[in-house]
Amino acid sequence: ESGQVANRNLVNDISSGLCTDCHTDVRTRMNRPYSHPMNDYDNTCVGCHNPHQTRTDMLGQRMNETCATCHPTQNGPFMFEHLGTRNEGCAGCHEPHGSTHPNLLNRHTTQILCISCHTDTPAFHDQADPRYRQCTACHSAIHGSNISHLLME
Repeated sequence: ESGQVANRNLVNDISSGLCTDCHTDVRTRMNRPYSHPMNDYDNTCVGCHNPHQTRTDMLGQRMNETCATCHPTQNGPFMFEHLGTRNEGCAGCHEPHGSTHPNLLNRHTTQILCISCHTDTPAFHDQADPRYRQCTACHSAIHGSNISHLLME
């Protein structure tokens, strides 16, 4: 009988619904056009979040380590790392729960995301010229590069 009492406190539902009943802001983001497949492939909240860790750990460096378990090539190590990634982590550019951008970016376009930090672009990067609006056309190694400090491959 003591086993039954102890088991009453255990959670046997690990679906995302268990978490999003309280975290309604996350549920809203998950309903955006692009999101991680939260209920597919056993990719529930506990796949990335440990409910027993602190919020600081969850949002800090350990978040990047968590992302790297499924996205190892974006984690490096790189000879020339993107300082934004190192300083702000994955969430500096990405909204992991859901986005209006297919790459889960936290801005509507790649150009807006890049110039939100890179305000000192060279003069020849005239933003009125369409060829300079798609930053990743040239700077394709956006997470880091082993070839160029300009994050080119």
